[in-house]
Amino acid sequence: MSNTNKINMSRPSTENTQPFSLIEPIDIVSTLSQPMLGILVFAIGSYFHCRIINISRKEKEITSNLDITNSCILICHFFYSLFMHIITLIVQDLHIYTGDWYCYLSKVITYYGNRYMQGHTLVICIMKYILVVHWDTARALGHDQIANIFFWINIVHPLIDIGAHLFVTPNFFWAYDGYRPMDRCLGDPKHFFNSNFNTTRITLGDLCHDLSPFSDNYLDYVLYKSRQGVCWTQIVVFYSVLGNFLEILIYIRLFWFVYR
Repeated sequence: MSNTNKINMSRPSTENTQPFSLIEPIDIVSTLSQPMLGILVFAIGSYFHCRIINISRKEKEITSNLDITNSCILICHFFYSLFMHIITLIVQDLHIYTGDWYCYLSKVITYYGNRYMQGHTLVICIMKYILVVHWDTARALGHDQIANIFFWINIVHPLIDIGAHLFVTPNFFWAYDGYRPMDRCLGDPKHFFNSNFNTTRITLGDLCHDLSPFSDNYLDYVLYKSRQGVCWTQIVVFYSVLGNFLEILIYIRLFWFVYR
């Protein structure tokens, strides 16, 4: 047997004994620099949010509760996201130590934070529109009452979005893989992870396309069509909010009212 054949035969056993790592040697600088940069940006952002909280507590403006809550939620959201990003790079298969429930709960928490952050400016925009354009209704209800209503809308709207996703796709937090740290937490069960991969492979639109009736029953078909309608409506609203299209329309109407 030639030396070449001996080398080829021994190669598989050598490869199998190599330890698996989420951080490849060639990518270690960029992989480690991201958390360091994230910690720096988080520290700066937390400083400004703490100033917002302090000033809002002193001035007691109509949006003070909204501003304080927004700053607190954003600090918690980005701290937890940064924590999960770092811990899942250090500890492989975190679910072995914490249980799968922790990874799925982390997905829910992160999803809530993202949806809250994306919808917050729209909530403020709608409140300004009501206070300015429908000033007579706002005065009748009271500005404090209006602010209190939008305070709860600001907190609850991500939960409504989550509930709608679970209605459409009961296993939504398994099927949707938009958060890499949470997938690493679960041990990358879909084998999507690599060090250069930085986005989801299953979009919200894919989930709508994958819907199907549970059975041939007429009621199930009606439910299927309802789920389809809710799913595509969510996508339209999601991208409208993400692109600030709704805010643009509201502010155009607001400016037209002010400068007419």
